[in-house]
Amino acid sequence: MRSHGLVIGSKAEEDILIAYDYYKGIYGDLSEKFVNALDATFAQIIQNPFYQIKYTDIRCVHLKKFPYSVHYTIDEKYDEVHVLAVIHTASDPDKTRMWQEE
Repeated sequence: MRSHGLVIGSKAEEDILIAYDYYKGIYGDLSEKFVNALDATFAQIIQNPFYQIKYTDIRCVHLKKFPYSVHYTIDEKYDEVHVLAVIHTASDPDKTRMWQEE
C-alpha cells in the first residue's frame, strides 16, 4: 500500500499549537512527547488512512498516551489526507463542530 500526502489545515495547526503550549506549561519535555505521539499518528494515517468513518466522511484516530484525536478526510483523487482538527477527547462535540465546516 502506498502512502498518502498529508495536508494539515489551519484549524488543525491552531489545535496543535494550543495543545503544545498547554503541555509545555505543565512540563517542557511533555510538549515534545506530545509532538512525537502526533507525528507517529500522522505516519500511521498516511500509511493506511482508511480508519472507521466517525462523521459523514470524517475519520478519527486517537493518539497513544495523550487524550487527543486526529480528525481527517481522504482525497483519493490526489492521494492526500486532509487533517481538519486535533481535538481533546473530553471536548464538547457541539463546540467543536466548527472544524467540520473547513
